[in-house]
Amino acid sequence: MLKISAKDDEETGVFSYYGEREHIVDGMGSFIDFYGTTRLRDTRRKRLSRNIEQKFLRLKRINDLQLHTMNRESDYRALRVLNRMTSLFQLTKQIRSRAAYLLRIMTQVLDTSPRLNRIILVATALYIAMKESSKGNPITLTELADGFKEQGHRISKKLIVRALWTLRPKLLNVLDFTKLMTKNQDYTATILQRLQSSEKIKTRISARRINEQEYYHLLLMETRDLLQKIPYPVRGGRNPYIFTVSVVYAADHTVCKNKLGIRPVLSQKAIADATNVAEYSVRDHFARVIGKFIQTVPSAQPKE
Repeated sequence: MLKISAKDDEETGVFSYYGEREHIVDGMGSFIDFYGTTRLRDTRRKRLSRNIEQKFLRLKRINDLQLHTMNRESDYRALRVLNRMTSLFQLTKQIRSRAAYLLRIMTQVLDTSPRLNRIILVATALYIAMKESSKGNPITLTELADGFKEQGHRISKKLIVRALWTLRPKLLNVLDFTKLMTKNQDYTATILQRLQSSEKIKTRISARRINEQEYYHLLLMETRDLLQKIPYPVRGGRNPYIFTVSVVYAADHTVCKNKLGIRPVLSQKAIADATNVAEYSVRDHFARVIGKFIQTVPSAQPKE
């Protein structure tokens, strides 16, 4: 049997046996005519009569579905969910193929149970594949769980974390779990993109009559510098996404007051609304940790 590349994996460079693509159950069984054909012909290439054609088309529909999912219904449903979530989050084919491969490994080393079913494994595999990928901005664990909930699945952050800890000793030869740890720097680009898409913040920038592109460049540089100043033991144990949002808030005050000479663009409420975090979390992180590492501390909350 020759090893060839599946059509859907040409761009990913993942090669597999025909009919054994990682992200879909399609098997090596034969079809009646070509897959997806709606017009049937005999050996002489003549169209079949209408009655005979309809009979074979009914058999073909049953054959195409049952032959390639028989005794693999759980795999079929799990991969359908995986493909749907990949489209929902607009992930690359590389991430989809990697998640499908991890899902297959997980089902081989772990017997599923009501507390750790296939859908939880799909979410876990997708999370690991996204963390391993260096392309694009990371999706937070909360956003991943919320995406599954929107599709009607009972998935939570705790279930995904529990699955990771359960699978860790059994996948040490396959995965480097140290690379799955999220760093604060990983969320910087995502947070700035959300600020740029906020109409409220655009209005606040326009009111201060500054160049938006220059402002975000300075904000990015200041955020990186501030993260380097804060030791890891100091920020350890805190949610990395929320902590980075608070760092961006502090960096805005430093940039606006020290470099641009204007009132801060971001308020606690404005950045909390744009990044979908609690306002008191930004205030708590800033007051307890981040404020000690900046030269300019806001004396009062800017008015909305």
